[in-house]
Amino acid sequence: MARWALLFSILCGGGFWLIPGRAVAVPEISWPQPLYNPQPLEGDLLLPLPCSGAMAFRRIAATGQVPAE
Repeated sequence: MARWALLFSILCGGGFWLIPGRAVAVPEISWPQPLYNPQPLEGDLLLPLPCSGAMAFRRIAATGQVPAE
């Protein structure tokens, strides 16, 4: 009984993402890099966009206080 409850909680809690499905094509980034990441650093996360551009994200350290210092 506990196994079924665990399986149900995994499936309802987002475990359905583990079920294989169709692969999604990632758009190719064709914009010049200075337009979407003018100061690239190691570890930057590039998110391709449908318009052939991209958005660059970078991890930053925060204190967890509001307002941030």
